Amino acid sequence: ARSTEIHPKDHPQNLKTSVTLASLLAECGRMSEAEEAHLKSIEKHENALGFNDPSTQELTYGLVEYYTQNDKTHEAEKLLREKIYQCEQLYGTTATVVLGYLEDLAISLWNSGQLEESESLFCRVLLSRRRALGVEHEDTLRSMSNLAVLLERSDRMEEALKLYQQVQAGTSKVFGLVHPKTLESTLALGVCLAEAGRSNEAEAVMQGLYSELEAQSFSPDHEWVLLCIDKLGELAKLRDDLPRAEEMFRHSFQARLTQKDCQDAELANSAYNLAVCLAQQGQDAEAEACFRKAVEAYTRAFGPEDPYTLDAIFNLAVALEDQDERAEAEKLYKAAADGRARTFGDVLQTFGKLNKHS
Repeated sequence: ARSTEIHPKDHPQNLKTSVTLASLLAECGRMSEAEEAHLKSIEKHENALGFNDPSTQELTYGLVEYYTQNDKTHEAEKLLREKIYQCEQLYGTTATVVLGYLEDLAISLWNSGQLEESESLFCRVLLSRRRALGVEHEDTLRSMSNLAVLLERSDRMEEALKLYQQVQAGTSKVFGLVHPKTLESTLALGVCLAEAGRSNEAEAVMQGLYSELEAQSFSPDHEWVLLCIDKLGELAKLRDDLPRAEEMFRHSFQARLTQKDCQDAELANSAYNLAVCLAQQGQDAEAEACFRKAVEAYTRAFGPEDPYTLDAIFNLAVALEDQDERAEAEKLYKAAADGRARTFGDVLQTFGKLNKHS
């Protein structure tokens, strides 16, 4: 027989029901009602279990993620600021729950272009975690990494590098040299070194990481492996070692051709890098095929008049002109010039190879 017991409002079954209702409304496409139900569910959990209970936080982060994915950044930021204020009143300004919400707010602000406040919040969280947890705690290392990413993307490379180096040293000590967190931090350090123009250091880091990934039997099409290969190819190209660059870019391109769920943008970049390398060595026929693949993939990823697509079209025309395929080359030069004129208001020179394999 069905139980007729009436549960108090803070009973786990009632809390579970509130979450289920929000999920069902979302599945039915009734999003405004689902949002309202989700907010009520958060409130019930706060009242029954506390603002700092893991299930309460999980629900809050879930709604923030929904807002973010649906271009409701204002709502996401408003919710986070509200929860930060409430939790500060209850638990203090350096409580774990407060720092978690502050970090999420910093990420949201970064994504919406509010870089100054984002950096300020990342620094606040990092300072609090250093004092409370120590430099080598996992949460502190994560905060360092987040701030390093912001600094790197703001072209403050030397500041970013110092943090990446601390993160890599910290993860190596805490987790060991072959732990995924250490490998990931090593990859981030190598990429930043390359972007900062410290090519020799970058190549040493990336080559060491590539060897370690191979030793750990990472799949040849694993994203970390491919990122290593791409960066090693770029570094080889910078020092004019085109055969080595070709080897790396060819590996990347072939792996992405067979990779499940490969993003078109990644495939296009691999094809383009290989095409440029081949063209610079006079291998125009194969370069042409790779440029065609790049044009196709860039078009799917970004559209026919995106700058990446237009650049690939232009360089495809160069490869065709080098093979005396002037009729098709002229059509493509014109398509690239017309596309730039519509998009940017400027015009590419039809012939003359101004951007040849650049």
